[in-house]
Amino acid sequence: MHVPTATPHPNFELYYTTTNTMPANTQESRIILAIEAVRSTKRMSLRAAAKTYGVPESSLRYRIKGRIEKHEKRNATHNLTESEEETLVRYIFDLDS
Repeated sequence: MHVPTATPHPNFELYYTTTNTMPANTQESRIILAIEAVRSTKRMSLRAAAKTYGVPESSLRYRIKGRIEKHEKRNATHNLTESEEETLVRYIFDLDS
């Protein structure tokens, strides 16, 4: 019995890649460039900048309005502040050595 091998569609990248699968630093840099383009070029709309720089229009809109990225927010379920957490980690490492 012949089992066909899986070959990707000729336009695999076109059909299966989105800006959501883009590495965060690349998408972040594109969002920053798009924001600068919108602010410096009065004629460039958000939609045009999003299309030009390959970023979601909603992400661009939210960032211009001042929304903080998810990975920069501190989760509300954290019980310790960052400095308390660092101090505790140093203390545990000191106990270990």
